[in-house]
Amino acid sequence: MRVGPWLLAAAGTVIIACSSAPVRLHTLLPVTDEKAAEEVHGARVLVGSSVHIPPMVDRRELVIREPQGGTVILENELWIAPLEDELRAALDVELDEQLRRVPGAADEVVQIRTRLEVRRFEGAPGRYALMEAQWRVTAISHASEHSVLCTSRIAQSAGPGVGGLVVAYQHVVISTSDRIALAARALLQSQPGAACHE
Repeated sequence: MRVGPWLLAAAGTVIIACSSAPVRLHTLLPVTDEKAAEEVHGARVLVGSSVHIPPMVDRRELVIREPQGGTVILENELWIAPLEDELRAALDVELDEQLRRVPGAADEVVQIRTRLEVRRFEGAPGRYALMEAQWRVTAISHASEHSVLCTSRIAQSAGPGVGGLVVAYQHVVISTSDRIALAARALLQSQPGAACHE
């Protein structure tokens, strides 16, 4: 029995589809512990962040550095959303957790606005994850408005594989949000000179 060319083509397509690597999705949002929420007192905080990432690294695919200095685009390892959106969401979640309440009246509302300008965002599995950024944080209360411009360079050792690199990136975001939260608290205490921590 002769096999038609269309059948051979279909068989080839099946073979290619079966042999292609699966796509894996990653996020900068860390796994959170399910624990009872602590009662907090003081002024309520509204957090809002904007993020800007250079176009060459603002892509869905993870980009890793090679030991020789080159870069590799991992086409089957994707951020679950565009990297700029992922970073913004992760930053807001961390800041919201750290700044849920600040000293003040219970009916007062304080705004914390952050603009993060990423200069470097790179990493390598089994080696490191790094983010260099300039960020401006503004604290607005009923009595005052203060703003400060800071820079940070945060590196984190990465475990093996892409999973280890993603976890390291999550810790980099947490460390960045720690510094922003400290700066916000210093501004709310009218101490802008103590806002930047390196």
